[in-house]
Amino acid sequence: MRFINLTPHIMVIKSEKRELILAGTKKPARLWSEYTKAEPINNITCVKRLRTSCTNTPKSQKDIWYIVSALVFDAFPERNDLVCPDTDAGAVRDSKGFIRHITRLVRR
Repeated sequence: MRFINLTPHIMVIKSEKRELILAGTKKPARLWSEYTKAEPINNITCVKRLRTSCTNTPKSQKDIWYIVSALVFDAFPERNDLVCPDTDAGAVRDSKGFIRHITRLVRR
């Protein structure tokens, strides 16, 4: 099995038995949206968002796991070949709060 990183970020995954570094892609999987006006709240402009499409998400292939953003992962609950980085408890951060690496992936 292999991983394909469909995010624009370098992905560093460290576990007890393995370290994996994957380059970011120039064509990440992206969700697209349409917006319509909504009633303002306390004089603050609001919109309603409808997710309309996703680009650069390949069809499932045997023995390939696609690493995508959490937004893309959540948009495709039927896809068992998509994973996303655990940027919560699974993330190791530097003193400024930036993620240095992750220790696990989220899957279905």
